[in-house]
Amino acid sequence: MIKKNSKGVHIIYLNYERKSICPGAMEEVNFKTDLLNGNDYALFEDVFYVKFSKPWLIRANNALKKSDYFEGMIYLWVIFNSWLSSICKDYRKAETDRYLVESAGWDDSLRNTFEQRKQDDPDFLEHIQKFVSIMPVFKNRAIRNLKIDPWDGDEDTRNLFRDKLFRQENEGYLNKKDYAPHCYREHNVLPGDWAHVLRAIYAVRCDLFHGGKSFLYYGDKVFVELAFKILWTAWGEEQLKRCQKRQ
Repeated sequence: MIKKNSKGVHIIYLNYERKSICPGAMEEVNFKTDLLNGNDYALFEDVFYVKFSKPWLIRANNALKKSDYFEGMIYLWVIFNSWLSSICKDYRKAETDRYLVESAGWDDSLRNTFEQRKQDDPDFLEHIQKFVSIMPVFKNRAIRNLKIDPWDGDEDTRNLFRDKLFRQENEGYLNKKDYAPHCYREHNVLPGDWAHVLRAIYAVRCDLFHGGKSFLYYGDKVFVELAFKILWTAWGEEQLKRCQKRQ
């Protein structure tokens, strides 16, 4: 459930089964057993996995240095997805991306690392705040189908763009599957936590991989840049260091 504390801040309380409180979450995800222990990075100690993962991480890091965020996001997601698939205990679900993302979003270790980075890195916190402020991530295909011009990337126009699309949802021309996090309208204040941020990053990834995100639109560039920088700082950067230590 979501409650306000004594200072009026919205806090998420998890029940003992640790299932997501958000609408649209996969009810069959058992967060205690489907992923290995959150602290388990044994794969990055394995010489064969390091040989596989290190080139992807290096390319992602090089893309970051070149400010080529579209390329970097592709490289980074390949290895992040591979890692999640490899540590998923139920191999039958290891190829279901949304299942992996939901599970990862509520993993203790990933969530704690994310929160620690927010405390330690002002730039990281700023990226998250900006990312949350422009959510949700609308599917570009849905926007095109509605014959609405893409967002121009100006933060001052984001509210107008968002309201225009939500009016389409109210009239039945858009639904929750057309934006992420799906629970955006269920919150008075959207939490800037790992679970919600990762769902939005995954939506950016889907649009990018399926040809929805374009170099032509500044708004798309903003989303891809923030998604890549956040995932790199929250996860990729540390994994590159692990690989470099191993070899």
